[in-house]
Amino acid sequence: MQGRPLVLPMYSVYPEDEEAYHGPNQYLFGSELIAAPFVAPRDADTQLSRQAVWLPAGDWFDYFSGRRYAGGRWHTLYGALDDIPVLAKAGGIVPLGRRVSWDGIANPTELTVHVFAGSDNRFELYEDDGDTQAYLAGHGCITP
Repeated sequence: MQGRPLVLPMYSVYPEDEEAYHGPNQYLFGSELIAAPFVAPRDADTQLSRQAVWLPAGDWFDYFSGRRYAGGRWHTLYGALDDIPVLAKAGGIVPLGRRVSWDGIANPTELTVHVFAGSDNRFELYEDDGDTQAYLAGHGCITP
């Protein structure tokens, strides 16, 4: 996914799927995740908001709970307005560093890697010194 924006509309990656054009409140976040924020007012009785989410073919997992969802269909999700449903595709690999200063450019000292079962995948971690342009001369490291 090199050279592509971090956030993309569903139809940009799934142009052949008609459903990808009908989920205006969901988007791809990187190559592994779909985010679908709640944007409707919450129900007066349940105090939960409702969001219809289309998932492309394959298995998908709720990033936070691990619940599995079958793809190739619509699902209805419920939650508080400050929740954001995030779904990871099967085989998804999501590396996370610790929260850093506001500029967010320092190399993390450690990573937490979330791996979602169900499919083969690979990931390459790129690192450089983070301070100079030495990467232009090939001074960096790629770890598969």
